[in-house]
Amino acid sequence: MERPGFHDDLLLLRDGARNRPLNILTLAVYGARSVVAIVSLAVVLATLAWWVPIAIVLASVPYGRSVLKLREVGWNALLGRSPEARRMEYDSRVALGVEHAAEVRLQGLLPWLRQRYAASFARAHQAMHVVRRRQALGGLPSIAFSVVVTAGLFAWAVLRASRGTLSFGGIVVVAQGLGQLQNEVFALNESVGALFERVLFFEKYFEFMATLPEVRQPAEPLPILEGPLTVAFEDVSFVYPDGRAALEHVSFVIRPGEALAIVGENGAGKSTLVKLLLRFYDPTGGRVTVNGVDLRRLDVDAWRAKAGAVLQAFGRYDYTLRENVTLGAAPREGETEAVARALTDAGLGALVASLGGGIDHGLGKEFGGTEFSGGQWQKVAIARALYRDAPLLILDEPTAALDPRSEHELFERFARLSRGRSVILITHRLASVQMADRAVVLRGGKLVEEGDHAELLRRGGEYAELWWLQAEKYGATA
Repeated sequence: MERPGFHDDLLLLRDGARNRPLNILTLAVYGARSVVAIVSLAVVLATLAWWVPIAIVLASVPYGRSVLKLREVGWNALLGRSPEARRMEYDSRVALGVEHAAEVRLQGLLPWLRQRYAASFARAHQAMHVVRRRQALGGLPSIAFSVVVTAGLFAWAVLRASRGTLSFGGIVVVAQGLGQLQNEVFALNESVGALFERVLFFEKYFEFMATLPEVRQPAEPLPILEGPLTVAFEDVSFVYPDGRAALEHVSFVIRPGEALAIVGENGAGKSTLVKLLLRFYDPTGGRVTVNGVDLRRLDVDAWRAKAGAVLQAFGRYDYTLRENVTLGAAPREGETEAVARALTDAGLGALVASLGGGIDHGLGKEFGGTEFSGGQWQKVAIARALYRDAPLLILDEPTAALDPRSEHELFERFARLSRGRSVILITHRLASVQMADRAVVLRGGKLVEEGDHAELLRRGGEYAELWWLQAEKYGATA
């Protein structure tokens, strides 16, 4: 998902999937029709001489080869056009979508976006114009050769007629037969060329569909035992595909029922730990274990079902409130009560009571629902994580979009929410760390400190420095 080539292929295949499969059937029918016509005309012209239809077919071979070559060139041009096409689609989405609507108007971006769109279109059009011109002109020599051969055969037939071996009616039949046979041969070549391009499309399609994920299911996944979870990072290092080192030799343990805070400045590697824990990536060094078993040996889906997570880029879905909380989960007994409880625990109880449809009230403007504020959407995401009732709860900056009162209310419930489950809290607001049992401090991808709030303050290290910077801002004390 993070590689541009993936999105280039996805756009090309998505657009082609609208018509190319059906085109294969249509082209196959036209090709079969041309074959039948060619055989019929060949039988008629063979009465003139057995080699006449063969000469016409052989004379079209250069044209057929040029059609295949130019179709391949056209396909490669489509592949090369994909980045520009994606830029056009993105600019259009920015200009017309609600996500960026406020800034588009505030900054007066429409003229600039139109200019970008036009520039991308011009580049894509120019590249395709060169290819289409080459396709239009590239086949002329082979077409001319085939026409010359056909004209020569017609001249030969006229010569026979002048010698009395062919009647005037025969000349008419030969003239029509030669022209029709040549047209049908050309049509067959075009059908074969178009089919060849569709074959190239499906080669790309099957190649795309056969691409294996980098995070793969183990051949024989081990079961995840029920009960408390002990998660350990053992000398974990990670380098992103672009070469950026995010973690270096990080080791710590998350104990059953423990609330662990992960603290550090932006870029310290906090969210990368979550991505490794949820197995969006695998470590490039070391390992992550669950109850002593390497995470790579567990079933990916079964492991993710054990975690409820509120990520920084949480989803906002224009579904009902219930659907936003359950989000694809199978119906279960007592679902309505469980959804209402999760929403109340996330701090949305009063708001839900004020909505006309309750938990079945629609959200988002696209389908006429209610648009929530950023903080309210974040509470919905927290309710979604709580609804899973998973033994591991991950809160990645859960209060980033909350006002101070909502933040305080959420962390008042924090201790209750963490009973019986392990909680990982990633935060910049160190006041919340006091509610955690323990904290690990990252700096530059390395674990530099570990301990509870009071202990870390006594050490006077990285954590204490960050704490006093925030304490001065709010006039707080240790």
